[in-house]
Amino acid sequence: MDLLEREDFLEVFNNLLINSGANVSDIDVHIPKGYTNPEEMELRDFGPKYLAGLIDWSIIRKWWPDYPAKSPQWDLLTTCTIDKRKGLVLVEAKAHEAELEWGGKSVKEDASDDSLHNHQRIGECIAEACRSLSEKIPGVNVQRDSHYQLANRVAFAWKLAQGGMPVVLLYLGFLGDTGIADVGPPFRDNDHWQRVMGAYMRGVLPQYFPETRIEFESAGSMTMLVRSLPVMEVSPAGKQR
Repeated sequence: MDLLEREDFLEVFNNLLINSGANVSDIDVHIPKGYTNPEEMELRDFGPKYLAGLIDWSIIRKWWPDYPAKSPQWDLLTTCTIDKRKGLVLVEAKAHEAELEWGGKSVKEDASDDSLHNHQRIGECIAEACRSLSEKIPGVNVQRDSHYQLANRVAFAWKLAQGGMPVVLLYLGFLGDTGIADVGPPFRDNDHWQRVMGAYMRGVLPQYFPETRIEFESAGSMTMLVRSLPVMEVSPAGKQR
């Protein structure tokens, strides 16, 4: 929220997107908007509303299972321009090491048939993304049963790009928030953040996957970035999170 409220938000954010071909202008739309409107939005709602006609959003909705399955909640979604075409930036933000989830998608022992079906379908969606991406970049190994959060973020970015949209997936590390040390080691500096992300991606994504632009026959593209930004203000120590 602090970042979104900055008067120089566009300048700071566009600096994070350097070398991706992406640019966010004052006519683009981002959700959340800031402290006055902090609600996040699912991609299945954001896309048809703010990027109508860019791709067939009904395909995206049908691809990932609907309720009670959950699609990713993005820390920030923003329209943008990527190499003179309308596109999308998907942001996953972290401030401490414990926010990186290493486990797979869980399923309850007494799960309903619908839940089991959705669990299976999500695995199929991620496997589909893995097959396609590994053909372009050997070593991609995203899956439902390990690093699930990373896997579903990559899978959604892939599906959009495969459908014809230029996409940037930004993993943003906030640096120096010592006020949250009670819940996990905060990222000290960019080197620390890059090392942690490198370890996190090992065996799931090749180390050169970030910064590599992946092109698709649909004219869509996908670029993952791992960037960082110092916090503007340290969180109050012991604040309930």
